[in-house]
Amino acid sequence: MLISKVRYLATKIRALLKQISPLRKAVRELRQFRILLIYNTHKVIFHLRNIWNMVSKSEQNRQKILTMELPVSGVCSLYDLEKVLKGHGIDYVKCRNTLYIPPQCSLVSLLGEIVSLYPDNAGFKILRNSENLSELNLLIDKIIVANYLYLKRITPRLYDLVELRVEDTSFIVFVVQHVNGDVPTNSERLSFMESLKKLIEARELLIDSNVELRPQENFQYLGYNGDVLKSKEDKQLYCLDFQNYNVANPKKLIRNIAIEGRDSLHYGSKRFLRRSKYFYQSIPSIGAYGRRDVTVRWKAIKRLMNEADVNFDEKLVLDIGCNAGMMLSQALADGAWWGLGWDKPVVVEHAQRLLMALGYTRFDLRGVELARDYQLLNGIHTRFSSKLDESIIFYLAIREYFGFMSVLGRIPWKVIIYEGHKGEKQADLSNDLSELYKMCPFSIASSTEYNDGDSHERTLAVLIRN
Repeated sequence: MLISKVRYLATKIRALLKQISPLRKAVRELRQFRILLIYNTHKVIFHLRNIWNMVSKSEQNRQKILTMELPVSGVCSLYDLEKVLKGHGIDYVKCRNTLYIPPQCSLVSLLGEIVSLYPDNAGFKILRNSENLSELNLLIDKIIVANYLYLKRITPRLYDLVELRVEDTSFIVFVVQHVNGDVPTNSERLSFMESLKKLIEARELLIDSNVELRPQENFQYLGYNGDVLKSKEDKQLYCLDFQNYNVANPKKLIRNIAIEGRDSLHYGSKRFLRRSKYFYQSIPSIGAYGRRDVTVRWKAIKRLMNEADVNFDEKLVLDIGCNAGMMLSQALADGAWWGLGWDKPVVVEHAQRLLMALGYTRFDLRGVELARDYQLLNGIHTRFSSKLDESIIFYLAIREYFGFMSVLGRIPWKVIIYEGHKGEKQADLSNDLSELYKMCPFSIASSTEYNDGDSHERTLAVLIRN
């Protein structure tokens, strides 16, 4: 009796499994269809966004691409470049369309001084040469992707995007934070990729249309190619290939970060007809109004710079009281090599995120309580030393709070962009600057009176050190 009952139950179970099997197959097919749907949706959005960028009249300032010269000949491809690296004893890793050069002292002898101006942990990811301008613009867009993923603690920091020029051939190079790490365990990798998957499913992140999709491999639908390492320094996992993704709505990202920091980035008196607290510096790329109009302010600075026959090309710029960093962003777009900014810690926290969302990388901000005797030089890394004697300092509307910082007499600056406060007149400029002149003699190369945004008329001057 018992045996017959067991046989009967076994028959029922087999029949049930036969019914479940098609259902399981249907579930697998639905999962693959969902993956394909997400991927193709991202592809359509990506192309529509590119079309919109081309027809949109509003253009955002971008960080100017700097150039590295490679003093060799006969290089027309990555294969030729690989032979040059071998000949100079440079260690590198070859990937499908890239060559990656990890940090090493011998690289300075080949690429020159510019290598030593980046942090010690900078690696160089060289892409195949591109003569297509639209393709170059897409690569520039990847700066925002890299910065976004860095803020999410998914990728290491991107320090720069530069052009490597070899005679008539150019290569694009991503200068990235090198990750000295090991391959993570499978469970660590799955947990890490889940955070990336959530960003994609939330439509914050898009898969690049150039990524090949194989639905049967879950990692591939995320654009994942195994480029994940666990850092030996901080034990954190990092995805090394940000190029597989795109930020779905860059302006929304900028706007959200700006709104989060509005209270901290406000400074000065309130306005009855505006929000109780609104930005001190305007944010032109999203049309965010500020007490100070960055566009008008920059035009005035540029006019005086031109009159004084000075420029920002490959200069180190120091912004004392940088607020949201918008003046640094203008300098970087105008060709500055690196920007250093100082302001209150709560201000700097939001300013750094905002600059990254705007696509800037060549900057460092310090959160400090500024004062007349603050030792500014202690916060400047030694790699900047060679650039200090040609540096440009922004001393904009801060003299009223603590006069001229004593450190200005010890920094070997070349140019100071000075901006006064309400009530200061051009006729009194020499007297207003007398304290600074005692520290380090200079000449007033150009000056004016102007106003912008909601600010009162004030003096603006370009000072050149004697």
